[in-house]
Amino acid sequence: MRIAAEARGEIDMLMDIAAVQGIAGELRGSAGEINAAALRAADCLRGFESSDAGRDYRTTGERLGQGLADISRYLFSWANCVNDCGTALRASADSCAGVDQATATNLGAVAGVFE
Repeated sequence: MRIAAEARGEIDMLMDIAAVQGIAGELRGSAGEINAAALRAADCLRGFESSDAGRDYRTTGERLGQGLADISRYLFSWANCVNDCGTALRASADSCAGVDQATATNLGAVAGVFE
């Protein structure tokens, strides 16, 4: 079976579960940092009044306010995406860890029969 799979160009891949779990943790940590940046941008927006720019610069102030709103929205979206990727990766690694543990247990039981 393995030879047939190799002939079809299929590649067996092994997952380093600890490494994948570490990457997932880093992604979720990064999501937290991105979320914090989005909160800071949102705080800046709340503290910004385009009228403070003065009558001559009101349009510029409105564009700046819109830019801050866009930045915070994009950052929140990015934080959610990165967090979701980390969560999915962690779930995948955790399910593989369970499969690997069950396989190791079963192999140990089979090895005991032949001793």
